[in-house]
Amino acid sequence: MNAIIIGGGVAGAAAALALHRAGVETAVYEARPTPSDGVGAWLTLAVNGVAVLRELGVRPLAGIPTPGMQLGLGDGTALTEFPMGEGTMSVRRTELYGALLDAVREAGIPIHYGRRIVGLDTTDSSATAHFADGATATGSLLVGADGIGSTVRSLLDPRAPKARYLGLLNTGGFASGIEVPTPPGLMHMMFGRDTFFSWLASDDGDVWWFANPARRREPDRAELAGISGEAWRSTLLDLVRRDDPVATRVLEASDDLLPAWPMYDFPRVPVWHRGAAVLIGDAAHAASPSSGQGASMALEDGLALGLLLAEAGAGGGTGMTGTTGPRAGIPAALARYEALRRPRVERVIAQGKASSSGKAPGAFRPVRDAMLRAYFSKPRATTDTAWLWEYRVADAVAGARA
Repeated sequence: MNAIIIGGGVAGAAAALALHRAGVETAVYEARPTPSDGVGAWLTLAVNGVAVLRELGVRPLAGIPTPGMQLGLGDGTALTEFPMGEGTMSVRRTELYGALLDAVREAGIPIHYGRRIVGLDTTDSSATAHFADGATATGSLLVGADGIGSTVRSLLDPRAPKARYLGLLNTGGFASGIEVPTPPGLMHMMFGRDTFFSWLASDDGDVWWFANPARRREPDRAELAGISGEAWRSTLLDLVRRDDPVATRVLEASDDLLPAWPMYDFPRVPVWHRGAAVLIGDAAHAASPSSGQGASMALEDGLALGLLLAEAGAGGGTGMTGTTGPRAGIPAALARYEALRRPRVERVIAQGKASSSGKAPGAFRPVRDAMLRAYFSKPRATTDTAWLWEYRVADAVAGARA
């Protein structure tokens, strides 16, 4: 059996490694002309995502251990602190992508760059991708891991919905030479008067940060890319000027600010698979960055797909009950994959949407702040969020089998 993976990001790399471990001959096809390991700033990888990397044999990541989070208001009021799980790491995107690509290359999995998919033919036993340069690739399985703007999604279902704009932008950067009141590894998230702002100190004295300024109208990415870092700094400084002065100091001490980009999610994608083709990661279920679980969900998807196809005999031998050989079990394995993953990821999407909703209160800020104070004035069990990071893919697969 062989698999072709469309997309060389987090989800695609995880799926490639998991399928390779299952004995499936795998190749990755990426639309970008070069590796994308320099795209983006930083992210927090929850302990459930770190566990997947360990399971896939990816080297340990260098970053900031981030076992806890602190929430506060713009006036400096501390609301609460809660654990995010021992092992949670905040890492630069270059570090995560680089570690995954290193593992893919070490496994001998080929990556073909500059291959943008434009067409797809699929049956229950094979799928063929057609690329913009006229090339084709055929596999027993095609995995669509081409992100929130997925072409594979629209090829599987021309009526597939578009991503939902959340009314927020995302930008961030790195500051140095300043001190913040929180200890290294405790992420502070501030619900400011006019914007949401977060910072995280490292042991070496740097401060990583991000902000989510509100923008009611969905902007064009080209429009955002044309705004300079200094222009963003000026905008953000104006937005935080009435908040905790830490945010101002962080912005003033930042060398470069990344261009902002719009925040989206997908409430529900109806079609995840057809024939021998399947969607994973943001192509199937993009959660808001506010969920803190986007990369972890992509990693979980890749591992789950590999484990379920291994059970179906994808690497050789007997397929699923009532079938013979790997190809006979693929559609059934993909149905099991969706049944396993959809409830969890849609719960994460709902949680991320709820988290995003309080970031742009506008005239309702006093009401939001009062509600946050009331909500966090009561003792809360750590199980409120533990379901996010205590999840383990292998256990879930075993539980679904039982």
